[in-house]
Amino acid sequence: MEHFYEGIHGWFNYQSLYTEIVNKYPSGSHFVEVGSWLGKSAAFMSVEIINSKKEIRFDCVDAWEYVQGEAALHNRIPGEQESDSGDGGPVLSLGESTFSYAPFFEPFKNLHEKFLDNIKPV
Repeated sequence: MEHFYEGIHGWFNYQSLYTEIVNKYPSGSHFVEVGSWLGKSAAFMSVEIINSKKEIRFDCVDAWEYVQGEAALHNRIPGEQESDSGDGGPVLSLGESTFSYAPFFEPFKNLHEKFLDNIKPV
């Protein structure tokens, strides 16, 4: 599958890291991306997983809440319904800040440290 992440607004410049992670871990692995924004890096990772032909679970976590004035950056998906609030926000909007989901993040508390300990300089 060809990559399409470049057409998604956002910040993502660690393609080689994501490719290395997919290459390193076997089928049955579970990846979690915390802070997916509009999905630019998630789109890249998804295509890498598909192209690897590995069975890897990939979950994306985000508050899906936008700072005022950023709504114009979010293109609506054809056929997408309006949010219950009627504010034109995305259907997946949780309507609360990321901090209100602290109990959800507890299992991942030290994940970044474990991740960084296993990354070797390229």
